[in-house]
Amino acid sequence: MNVKQIDLNDQGSVESIVVRMSLDEALYLAKLTGGQNGVSAEAVLTGGAGLNAEVYASLTGELFNRFYEDGVADAVRNR
Repeated sequence: MNVKQIDLNDQGSVESIVVRMSLDEALYLAKLTGGQNGVSAEAVLTGGAGLNAEVYASLTGELFNRFYEDGVADAVRNR
């Protein structure tokens, strides 16, 4: 994974980042977030349940379900 851009807010704190990741990295992240529930995600970070759901939904909805017939499972089989 490569950090391509870091955006700062008016106070100079990091607000967002743009990353480029390989398909395998995206697949790993989808499998990791898909395997967590709200309780385990909250144990990692306060607010983690919502963040986990957003990451998983983005990776599955915009990538894996779009390009693989059976989504993440199909991507794993075709790896």
